[in-house]
Amino acid sequence: MMIGDITFQVIVFVLIGLFVISFTLLSGDYL
Repeated sequence: MMIGDITFQVIVFVLIGLFVISFTLLSGDYL
């Protein structure tokens, strides 16, 4: 695997994680 691909996957994972956390906090619904 290429380091660039791994870095891209990590960045996407972090962005999605932050989006989900932000949405959860704003909605006030803690799963």
